[in-house]
Amino acid sequence: MGKTISSWNPYTGEEEFRFEILGREQLLQKADEAATAYRSWSAWPLERRTALLHDLSVQLKLHATEGAECMAREMGKVLPEGKAEMLKCAQAAAYVADHAAQWLRPELIETPDKSGEVHFLPQGIVFAIMPWNFPFWQVIRQAIAALAGGNVLLLKHASNVYGCAALLQKIFDKAGFPPGVFSSLFMDSADAEVIIAHPQVCGIAFTGSEPAGRKVAALAGQHLKKVVLELGGSDPFLIFESADIKAACDMALQARFQNAGQSCIAAKRFLVQESVYEEALSYMRAGLDAYRAGDPMQDGVKMGPVAKASFAEDLEKQVKRSLEMGARISGELQVNGALFQPVLLWDAPEDAPVWTEETFGPVAVIGSFTDEADALRKANNTRFGLGAVVYSGDVEQARRVALALESGQVFVNTIVRSDAAFPFGGTKNSGVGRELAEWGLKEFLNVKPVVRNKK
Repeated sequence: MGKTISSWNPYTGEEEFRFEILGREQLLQKADEAATAYRSWSAWPLERRTALLHDLSVQLKLHATEGAECMAREMGKVLPEGKAEMLKCAQAAAYVADHAAQWLRPELIETPDKSGEVHFLPQGIVFAIMPWNFPFWQVIRQAIAALAGGNVLLLKHASNVYGCAALLQKIFDKAGFPPGVFSSLFMDSADAEVIIAHPQVCGIAFTGSEPAGRKVAALAGQHLKKVVLELGGSDPFLIFESADIKAACDMALQARFQNAGQSCIAAKRFLVQESVYEEALSYMRAGLDAYRAGDPMQDGVKMGPVAKASFAEDLEKQVKRSLEMGARISGELQVNGALFQPVLLWDAPEDAPVWTEETFGPVAVIGSFTDEADALRKANNTRFGLGAVVYSGDVEQARRVALALESGQVFVNTIVRSDAAFPFGGTKNSGVGRELAEWGLKEFLNVKPVVRNKK
């Protein structure tokens, strides 16, 4: 056996899976197989491709429990959240299958002297480099767009969830996709350029950290390949005095601590209007007790560990630095390996790490604002721009603030959730391009006008 890589259970510390890593020649062979598969897959009628997406939806439902258990074992997601993720994947596959014909229909353009049709055509292989925090959803939302459009997909998953990557391959195979149309690659990150440089690769979809995204974009640029990047976030959650304060705080806690806070679109910075700040702080502190990190396989546990002990160490450093700068904390900082008990900080100065950095775990910070202008100044005071939440009882105010927030998407009186019906992506340092819905489906397609003169 050649070089291997293992995934480890963050709660027990035990090895879960071990996989042999593909060498560079084997990776080239996989890319060539995908290129061969593309030539036939792209020629399939759309109705035949979408029929397989419906079959994929069925298989995702059938494997929901297995997928949830795999996520719990490899990255610590609690079982109810894991099962919900699998069902969300199934719903998205069916949704894209039902809407692909509408989205891919040629668009007609008429001018006084020309008539044209804009077609949306496949181009080759999409190389997806995906993260561990939503091991199925992140992959499925890329794959269903690529495959519906006639492209094929090569997956380089995060190495700590290679068991999930193997299960994804099994699910696609059981759904009946031809060999090479969807392929999970067990590979070293250092070998990514082998795939990126392949002549049939038309684009790279990357979700991960800002520094890693820069490296992927630089490699893609060297080979003139398009990228879609979904990077970090430090989402603001604004609560205005006209909102239902308790309801807003209940959702704020959910927005922060689902998936143990390990989400790019998790709300991380909570800003409350001064007149209701003390009330909101009281609700948030009281609600914190409902979230305790524990065994993700156990019934009733609302939050598991973070995915690695090293991630908990990084979070602990961010919190301690913020405390040294004057922040106050609800309860005490409790870290045991990958188990990081959730904390709420307040009175943190604006330059504290909990305000200025992405905290990828169960750490929340709350502060106040005076009016709309102050709220927007504080909310937009970040290099990130992924998502944002506005809670307000004033419809016009909510719309006005939403449009002024520097983010890729804003949700009003609910929390940010990616959805197959809406485009998803970031602005500023949170990303490039869009995923999901019609906009995501077309990112890696050739937008090709066919034009004729009328005279």
